[in-house]
Amino acid sequence: MKSLSIRGISIALLLIVMITSLCGCYDKAACDCIIDNADLISRALIERDVDSLIGFSDSKHNKMSTSPFLSRLHYDNSLDADKLSFVETVRESISYRVDPGSADAATRDGTGVVDVYFSMVDYESVLESAEENIDNSILLRTLNVEDKRSEMRVSLSFVYEDGEWKLSNLNDVFNSVYSFLDVDIASSVNILDAVSGGYWCFCDSDVPPQYVNTSEIDLDLQLETTRGKIDTSEVYYVVSLNGENIYVSPPGYTEGIYGIEQGAQVNRFGYMYSGEYLIAFFDGNDELIYFDTAVVDELKVREDQVDLD
Repeated sequence: MKSLSIRGISIALLLIVMITSLCGCYDKAACDCIIDNADLISRALIERDVDSLIGFSDSKHNKMSTSPFLSRLHYDNSLDADKLSFVETVRESISYRVDPGSADAATRDGTGVVDVYFSMVDYESVLESAEENIDNSILLRTLNVEDKRSEMRVSLSFVYEDGEWKLSNLNDVFNSVYSFLDVDIASSVNILDAVSGGYWCFCDSDVPPQYVNTSEIDLDLQLETTRGKIDTSEVYYVVSLNGENIYVSPPGYTEGIYGIEQGAQVNRFGYMYSGEYLIAFFDGNDELIYFDTAVVDELKVREDQVDLD
């Protein structure tokens, strides 16, 4: 009877060991530790807390003060304003959850692993549906109101080192979560950096610019850039005649047209009055972008050359 009891206990213990092994987490203390560490590491990753990330990492990563990981995480000074705004918008949308059921660790073996699910705004679908060279402000507004989210599973690997569980795949984890750093965003180019000059359209003389018997003058900005989209949404122009402002356009114009539709005064033949006309372009901060002057000459016209009907 006694041997049966001992045999029964042995079988029960064997079953417990087998069940625990099948569950993966065969060292509960170790599993609890890597679960807690995974939570702190995930939070530090989102907050870009470099000191904490290095502190939770194994000795190999503790010596990596000049590693590509650190230079990529300190991206503030390496990105232009538009790309930085995009990256920060996505980063601030990140949330995470540690999956305790995935934890698998053993102090005896000195290794462990646990899965973390990171969720963020689905920027890929927003970019796919957006127009080419979408204005950055529109992109950011779209991301901020986007309900659709994407989720990724990232495995955090640990090694038991000097009595502590340390993360051993920091670079892989970072590259997975921060993959949006590699997204190509078309930057909005400040128009001040894109203006290469201007030209008068349909003038009778280029040097100096001169119009003869005209009902309209037209100065167009020349814009050149090798990158991104030029933001012209707030550009406006002012027309002056002999030093006096006579017209201010609404915003959004890079073609400075002044004629009858803009209120130009004309003689009975429909020609603008003689004078020196200046057209100046300004940005949304009222900063001068470009200006030029043209002379309009109102020559005498014979009555029989003009249809006055």
